[in-house]
Amino acid sequence: MQQYQNIIQIAPLFRGIAATDLQSLLSCLNPVYREYAKGALLFQRGEDISALGMVLSGLVHVVEDDFWGNRSILADIGPGDLFGEVYACLPGERLRVSVLAAEKSTALFLDVPRILTTCPTACVFHTQLMRNLLTETARKNLMLTRKLSHMIKRTTRDKLLSYLSSQ
Repeated sequence: MQQYQNIIQIAPLFRGIAATDLQSLLSCLNPVYREYAKGALLFQRGEDISALGMVLSGLVHVVEDDFWGNRSILADIGPGDLFGEVYACLPGERLRVSVLAAEKSTALFLDVPRILTTCPTACVFHTQLMRNLLTETARKNLMLTRKLSHMIKRTTRDKLLSYLSSQ
């Protein structure tokens, strides 16, 4: 998938990894590329996944459907961004959300156990990949913690003031 090389190189997951090392790393990780039509499910609620996804083209939504059929879009994921990494890092944890293509999209899937197990040669770029995955997971955790700090306020006014004050 040579046409996505630029997206992969600038993606936060591969930050600090040279282009020459990136090819070796990807061949070690055995990536899977898939194309999706608009509305297609990439991951479905209730699944147990072991691969994280990265959008290469298009846009995907992380959605949550409630018992009454209402759908909430929790996140828009664009080119270079990850999805499913938290669930892929927790074996046996079932997805509480679904991921669907908001438009025609292409995604790259990487097996997390392969990411977390270093090669016999203990490549420096593989260690950088693990560091980058941890950084991205921590960044998303911090973002959700900040959002939660606004949402726990008692009134809409307090929520709005909390958000505006942080800005």
